[in-house]
Amino acid sequence: MSDDSKRSDDSKRSWNKKTCYEKRDIYTNCYLKHKSETMCNAELEDMFASCPKSWAKFFKGKALRVKMETELGEAVDGVNQKMGSTMPSTESVRRKMASGEKG
Repeated sequence: MSDDSKRSDDSKRSWNKKTCYEKRDIYTNCYLKHKSETMCNAELEDMFASCPKSWAKFFKGKALRVKMETELGEAVDGVNQKMGSTMPSTESVRRKMASGEKG
């Protein structure tokens, strides 16, 4: 059996990776802006049409996780501010972690 016959349709690259990523970005930006999947149905359909199904499902879930993390961070920051906490904001902590900065 050849390697080609073992591969799924997704791995044969009958789709365009660049287009898939562009559609992912369009959907994610719409979803984060509107905070509603129903407002972004057309973008979601475009992403599923342009990407392998497994990738589109992953991207959809990732957009939801980013939205939830952002909302949670904003809520924590709001509580800290009301309580007069001197704790750093969740955004500044994220930036530190992303840059690899210690302490």
